[in-house]
Amino acid sequence: MNFIIKAKPVVFLVTLVSCVNLVAGDGIEALELKVEQAIEDFSGACYGVRTCDGSWGSAVLISKGGRFLSSAHLFESVGESVVIHQVGRPEGLGKVVRLDRDLDVALLQADGGGYYAKGTQVLALSSRPGLDEPTEALAFGHASGFRRERKAPLRFGFVYENAEGDLISNCRLTIGDSGGALLNLDGELIGIHRTVDRKWGSATHVSLAAILDRWPDMKKGDS
Repeated sequence: MNFIIKAKPVVFLVTLVSCVNLVAGDGIEALELKVEQAIEDFSGACYGVRTCDGSWGSAVLISKGGRFLSSAHLFESVGESVVIHQVGRPEGLGKVVRLDRDLDVALLQADGGGYYAKGTQVLALSSRPGLDEPTEALAFGHASGFRRERKAPLRFGFVYENAEGDLISNCRLTIGDSGGALLNLDGELIGIHRTVDRKWGSATHVSLAAILDRWPDMKKGDS
């Protein structure tokens, strides 16, 4: 469990209050079971991506037609080729179809999208992606780059929404996690990893609410 002490005051407060709530009753045991199940159910929806310059990042499969969300700062331009990696599957090819530098989010399309139609895990977009209050979160990403012997590692933490609409968590992310998935405890996508603040031990995520506001056609799924 990723309960940190050295963090921004708000994140620390969220962590402290949540820990107290979890200790009451069977909270910790129930949460552990939920996290273990999440690794089985959702890690397969987070892929490793290798860019034209050889850099590594992460991407989140959001449709069986082979559409992924990732971070814009990983890519140079629309149309750029991307190599897509997942444990137990041959590497695939794709391209960048949208970039939003302001939000730092990218939309990727895999070549031969039907490849993803069967036997793959797809993340559901949260029906309420905004956060009314601080809450627990699950972070998936290919920390330090994709490795064939492991699925995307999971980090547990707490997340809140700041005044600018960004999601701030104490999930311990690192190089390679950019573009990975931030989920609620129901396994729904609520954000995409953007940056890490090593001084405070916190991470910033692009809110799914902001992405859907900018790209409303994403709500239509594969259409």
